[in-house]
Amino acid sequence: MNKDKFSFSTLLSVLSTETGSLVAVNFCFILTALPLFTFGGSLIAMQKILIELSKGNKVRVFRTYFKLFKENFLSGLKLTLFLALFSALFFFSIRFYIINSNINEIYLPITILLFGLFFLFMGISSLLILMFSHVDLTFWQSIKNSFILYFGYLGKLFLIELATLSVILISFFLFPYSLPIILTFTFSVAMLISTIFSFYILEEHVINK
Repeated sequence: MNKDKFSFSTLLSVLSTETGSLVAVNFCFILTALPLFTFGGSLIAMQKILIELSKGNKVRVFRTYFKLFKENFLSGLKLTLFLALFSALFFFSIRFYIINSNINEIYLPITILLFGLFFLFMGISSLLILMFSHVDLTFWQSIKNSFILYFGYLGKLFLIELATLSVILISFFLFPYSLPIILTFTFSVAMLISTIFSFYILEEHVINK
């Protein structure tokens, strides 16, 4: 794949021509992720479809999504476990923050730590999902390489995360009473941004399946 395929023009092209597909894939994601333990498999299936759309390929979303979900179910369980452990760490950090927020000496350091953990979680998760779906590595090798790539491209991935969060926050601000619209479209757009540019980084350094 040429380096210029994954760019802002790619993003705009998908947004302008595949709006229906983005809504459809997010609907499938919500449907399959509801049991929670299937969350990882749902993310892998979603990202694979987003990558195909980014390549300009026509995708029969519903049929392809559920096929990919079935194929990646076991890998998705491992991903779900990792995300659950990382989420638990973040949750307990927030709890500690709330309990000790009145202590001025540790307020600022904990605030910085929480933001750091949040962006680390976003970046590692994005790369790890791509690792599971496109790279033939073991579970621990995927985690190791995700951390290496994240800190190797810390600046770029931080900007990607900011762009992803901005899309979601702006949507909440503009459509505060339109949660279904946000759930069925905005999340797909945010994931598309993350997928396009994270996949470009992954392709430069990791051999595809």
